[in-house]
Amino acid sequence: SNSLAAGLENVAVKSKEMSKGEMLKKEYKNLKPFVIISSAYLLFTITDGAVRMIVLLHAYNKGFSAMEVAVMFTLYETAGVGTNLCAGLLGAKWGIRWTLLVGLSLQLVMLGSLFGWQDDWGKTTAIMYVTLCQMLGGVAKDLTKLGGKTVTKLITPDEKQTRLFKLVSLITGWKNSLKGVGYFLGAACLDVSDDWGYEFALGMLMVLILLAYPWTIIGLDKNLGMAKSKNVSLGAVLFNDNFNLNVLSLARMFLFGARDLWFEVPLPFFLRSAVSDGGMGLARPTVGLFLALYIILYGQMQSYTPQLVSEPLRQSPPNKYAAVLWAFLIIPVTAYLGMFCQFSSIFEDHDKGGMLVVLISGIASFAVIFAINSSVHSYLVVRYADGDKVSQSVGFYYMSNAAGRLTGTLISGALFTFAGDGDKRLGLAVCFHASCLFCFISGLAAHFLRDGESGLRCGPCLTLVAPSPHASLHVGDSRPSTDAKNPAVHTTVPVAESMTKGANYPSKDTACGIKPAEKKCGAELGGEKSVSKCTTHMAPEEKEMGEDMQLDGVCTVEIPESLPVLGVPLFQNPNKRLQMMSTETLKGKKVLMRLDLNTPVAQDPRTGVMTVTDDNRIRMSLQTIRYAASAGARVVLASHLGRPKGKRESKFSLQPVSQRLSELLADDHAMDFIGMVDDCVGPEVQARVEAMQDGQVLLMENTRFHVEEEEGGADFSALLAKPFDIFVNDAFGTAHRRHASVDGVAYSIPACVAGFLMERELLFLQGALMQEPEELDIGGVKPQRGAII
Repeated sequence: SNSLAAGLENVAVKSKEMSKGEMLKKEYKNLKPFVIISSAYLLFTITDGAVRMIVLLHAYNKGFSAMEVAVMFTLYETAGVGTNLCAGLLGAKWGIRWTLLVGLSLQLVMLGSLFGWQDDWGKTTAIMYVTLCQMLGGVAKDLTKLGGKTVTKLITPDEKQTRLFKLVSLITGWKNSLKGVGYFLGAACLDVSDDWGYEFALGMLMVLILLAYPWTIIGLDKNLGMAKSKNVSLGAVLFNDNFNLNVLSLARMFLFGARDLWFEVPLPFFLRSAVSDGGMGLARPTVGLFLALYIILYGQMQSYTPQLVSEPLRQSPPNKYAAVLWAFLIIPVTAYLGMFCQFSSIFEDHDKGGMLVVLISGIASFAVIFAINSSVHSYLVVRYADGDKVSQSVGFYYMSNAAGRLTGTLISGALFTFAGDGDKRLGLAVCFHASCLFCFISGLAAHFLRDGESGLRCGPCLTLVAPSPHASLHVGDSRPSTDAKNPAVHTTVPVAESMTKGANYPSKDTACGIKPAEKKCGAELGGEKSVSKCTTHMAPEEKEMGEDMQLDGVCTVEIPESLPVLGVPLFQNPNKRLQMMSTETLKGKKVLMRLDLNTPVAQDPRTGVMTVTDDNRIRMSLQTIRYAASAGARVVLASHLGRPKGKRESKFSLQPVSQRLSELLADDHAMDFIGMVDDCVGPEVQARVEAMQDGQVLLMENTRFHVEEEEGGADFSALLAKPFDIFVNDAFGTAHRRHASVDGVAYSIPACVAGFLMERELLFLQGALMQEPEELDIGGVKPQRGAII
């Protein structure tokens, strides 16, 4: 057995090396456009922040008011509205490389044009000229940003939602951090000389743009980001039917309007204004540094939101409730800043030290919470976007983003100029108050998103919104495919959508709708006979492959969108759940995980190989597998398939399941699937289990190849349980059977817990029972041939 184990281990290592090599090639192919586009986007971002600071401070030195400066930026933001709309369309038709190169080129033209701003021009002429230049910058920014956002979706598989969240957060966070660097760089370069500092600063920015050109031209595929459909139109972008995208866009507009109501114009004017006017009288580099530190903090927080906030709070990947929560949490911060500016003696007496403490603490808090909001929004838009129309979807979303900035900038200029006439602190206070209102509207809009099935948690112990009982289709990174064209991929529909709400269900007076023919199968109502086995309507092959049909009538219970399950115990012992086991408890332990992988299989007519035709049960088990393996457990999977009745037959082998598992877990770095062992007990299994490393996952062959499995004998159960330290039962579909791998092993393994799927199913049943029905009839669909139960 030792030599056999060594041989198997060598095969596993070679297989692992091959898969890693293929994985690295795939990763390089995917990440190449991501690196090129992100680098160009980040270099552009430095110039975008810097030029804004240069224009603002240069205009301030020339005596322009806050309202006049706000007007200079109006076409910058207005162009963003139109550009995001058209950029999504153009990106979908002509690809990301084209939009990126056009964006970089326009930024060069804009920077060159700003050299023409003459000191002897009147205010009206200067405002018109700079506004037109800024319009080019707005177009350039949103054309470039399109590539930076869409490439994350294009390189991330649909089932990798947590990975997508992290990538979107990373690129968006670093973009904002470098924009902060740009703010400081622009102010510092401008301060080099009163005579030529302005020209020097613009020249430095042009050099940065030129650095992004070569790699963009030679390193990107011209077809990247193009829509598969050729009928993409402006109308499809503007009047899209994506409800979640439209609602999220509205929430995004008010979220960014809330920030720009005080940040872009009022804050730098307040910091730069003389103390006699109610300002702080700070120097230009100091003002630039203040704004830069805010943006860098905001950007870095956005980059690490998944690791620092969402994952510890169990909000990853986020949903609508996360967007609502974090939008409302900004309101106390802006209210604090507004109240201090308006009523505090610190600001009334112009205590510069105290003013800095209040502003730094409040604005830093705003930066952190706003970053979490922005990270959640940036993830949700890419998640809601259609895969082959991601460019136009993201373009529409950022159109509203630009609309929010435009609205906030214009209103802030007006409020600060008129409310702060003679006392700048009052102008800033009013801007903060208006920001509170915008935050509230943003959170209110997010509440209408149709994405709340998974509920909202704040850590492992606190549930703010209970998950819907039909929230089991989207778990962690496991998202069922919706490719209806591929018969080997299952299309899933949430339970809520499959129920007809308000339907006229049969009444109790009609015997719950049971027909006479069904009564003949033994489905009489009442007593112990209310549930009976019926195989009358099953074809012979279905009898052999599937479970006996359960016929309980046709009544059902309508399940509301959410259930008041808070505080109601789901388990007699809450610790009997896998999610209550810590990493320290699981690491290094050998875990027997009983799953229900009884999936339909069929022979591929092209290859003659047996393949899984519906992988939904496999996907539904991934969260439990991932949780244990990522904690360092050595996970061994057990399952049955069909009814072999103790005989080894190839048509009942779990080999097709093993192949599908390897495909689903190929890119999952949290675990290492090492294939299948050709039995579930014996020396071979013992050797393979003992040779496993932490984080590895192994599938055992069909447990029903042994007749003792269905008998549930103590000796066979003990033999099956022998190598293991922990037993996880996540096979809800077979949990009622007293089989060895379901029930018997629990008497031999000291630590026994329920998996995530088991817990969700029990939660669903609990929610139904809380409606206090007189009868609860449960149905389903047979995996084989879709026979309805």
